[in-house]
Amino acid sequence: MTLYVIRAVKTGLVKIGISDSFDARLSKLRREGPDELEVLKVFHGEREYIESLEKEIHAELRGLGVHHHFEWFEYCPEVAAIIERLEKDFAALI
Repeated sequence: MTLYVIRAVKTGLVKIGISDSFDARLSKLRREGPDELEVLKVFHGEREYIESLEKEIHAELRGLGVHHHFEWFEYCPEVAAIIERLEKDFAALI
């Protein structure tokens, strides 16, 4: 399972989501949306861990008031800190 972080170039909004097939998911998002998408980070792990992590991150960001819509969030220092934390956490797993 993949946890991904992508950014819409024009709006700057960041999507944090999960997928069993990241390449297919990214392709679909690119076809459906008007904005160019940039992949910021991709993390791989066990399904239960990735699903739980996504829920925790979404709840944390909603609590900070940076939720825009669905799985899209304003890019801000808190989002950058979460990405940095994920990098450290996943690096420790390797």
